[in-house]
Amino acid sequence: MKLQNLSVRVFLRKIVAGTLLTAALLLLIFFLLTKDVRVVICGIILTAAFYIWGMVFLHYFQTRVQQAAEALSETANAVLASEGQYRPAPGRL
Repeated sequence: MKLQNLSVRVFLRKIVAGTLLTAALLLLIFFLLTKDVRVVICGIILTAAFYIWGMVFLHYFQTRVQQAAEALSETANAVLASEGQYRPAPGRL
């Protein structure tokens, strides 16, 4: 399977599906070893908590990267607008 030609949305769906299958397999193994339903319930809660934390984490950094890109774009536009204009350093003629 080639991952280079996948869109971001499809790639993230594959990641989520893989991690959910892995979590389900681990919870099944833990249940078979302990024979305790509380292990499965706690595992489901822990998995949900990690997914929520991941969504918050990704959203936070997505907005930070977007803000940084906008600031960089404004700086580049200012540099391009002033290109060709000679401004001597302060205090110099």
